[in-house]
Amino acid sequence: MTTALVLEPHNDDAALFSAFNAIRTRAHIVTVLASSVERTAESAAAAAIFGCSYEQWPEPDDAPDWKAVARMLLVHDSDHAPEIVFAPWPESSGGNEQHNMVGRLAEQVYGDRVTFYTTYRTGAPRTTGTPVPYEREWVLMKLRALACFESQIRSGPVRFFAEHSLLEWTRP
Repeated sequence: MTTALVLEPHNDDAALFSAFNAIRTRAHIVTVLASSVERTAESAAAAAIFGCSYEQWPEPDDAPDWKAVARMLLVHDSDHAPEIVFAPWPESSGGNEQHNMVGRLAEQVYGDRVTFYTTYRTGAPRTTGTPVPYEREWVLMKLRALACFESQIRSGPVRFFAEHSLLEWTRP
């Protein structure tokens, strides 16, 4: 039985937005949408830094079948019945649509076991909420985990990593 689950829509979302939840609960981290073998390896390395187990699901991030994702969530719940699930907060406007969909599906499947973590809205300040408590060592672990995402740092918007606070928040 999995006690805690962190659903990250994309490789790096747990490290960016829900690392402290993952570390505190020794969660199982699932990357819901697949992008590349390299990014999967980066996520696995980051999860290991957190002391967490890790799994990559096969649904492609460039054209996800949301019904297939919902089925995978239902099967995972049936097989593991996590007590708490961390999923992205569905933003009302400007949020990443894939983050929003994973959050909505998590709420449908896991109900009141979901605690939402905040991510971002395009062109807006980082979404906040209730601060997630952390210990000093966890900041170092988060930085080490973020450094695992070399492919994203090399080819993605580098300022994305640099401009985001290391702090994390949840929403009701």
